[in-house]
Amino acid sequence: MRLTQQRKCILAELQRTTCHPTASELYQKVRRKMPHLSLGTVYRNLQVLVRHGHIRKLESGNSESRYDGDLTDHYHFRCVQCGCIRDIFLEGISTLASGLSSQGDFIVEGLNIDIYGICSDCRKNKSVKGEGASGNRHKQGMIKDIRDTSDQTAGGGW
Repeated sequence: MRLTQQRKCILAELQRTTCHPTASELYQKVRRKMPHLSLGTVYRNLQVLVRHGHIRKLESGNSESRYDGDLTDHYHFRCVQCGCIRDIFLEGISTLASGLSSQGDFIVEGLNIDIYGICSDCRKNKSVKGEGASGNRHKQGMIKDIRDTSDQTAGGGW
């Protein structure tokens, strides 16, 4: 794969943000630097970058695909009310993957974990009663860090 100026610009924008933008959101950002770039070009380049392992495509059955430029081991929390996606860094997952490999005649090459619930902003804004599905799992030691990526529009983000 040839890393064209367009691909470099798209990749740089994705690696700069943690908000997991859609192709349309990314197009709006990238075209400020490359005004002649089309939305179709962004879609095609995203497909190439995904296919060659430079970015991740986050799909959800009922919404537009989002893209992640962070290839480190991390997982995602998805809010079922507002749709925000937040990065979650879980400890002990590599142990789980190696344990799975030892239970069968296969090798685990990757792991995709999406956790669904209600984010703290929605809980505050909608006065959701109790802990519900989101609970306080971070107190159990599984969730190491959660980076809030729901509102990157303020302060120069998305």
